[in-house]
Amino acid sequence: MTIHITSQDFQLSKREDVKKTKFVFKVTDVIYNEHWGTAGLMSYPIGEWVESELGPILAFDSFQNAKAFAISRHYIWLAEAKDVSPVEIVLSPTSLTSPKTIKEFWQSDDKSGFNTVHAPRGTVGCQRIRLVEMVARGNIIFEILDEEYLKQKNKPK
Repeated sequence: MTIHITSQDFQLSKREDVKKTKFVFKVTDVIYNEHWGTAGLMSYPIGEWVESELGPILAFDSFQNAKAFAISRHYIWLAEAKDVSPVEIVLSPTSLTSPKTIKEFWQSDDKSGFNTVHAPRGTVGCQRIRLVEMVARGNIIFEILDEEYLKQKNKPK
């Protein structure tokens, strides 16, 4: 199936209802032939639902935002996600962070004791995520996405 993209940076969903399944874009890295998150803390078997015990799984609300974050070795996936909500701040990638610190950060209401940065534009947190289709690797776009196609995919089930 060939899909076409518009040049605009479209948002996948602006609805307040964050409980339904939505489509987002997940950036991964490959380590020993498996897709891992860019922090290297969890793997993402293609087509399987995964959930993190540490906090939300970070993804992006649009292809353009994922592409702006990704570097040449990264893969960008169209992913199905549940319980999606915007993320404004994250732990600083320059600090060496243990899984314990990550869990404490996401469970804490007061983030002032942590080394934080503003999340990249369009960052969303997902309770569960499933990689559906690889759409790009670095600057090579495999599947070109169309806004109408994503609207159809993002309809409530």
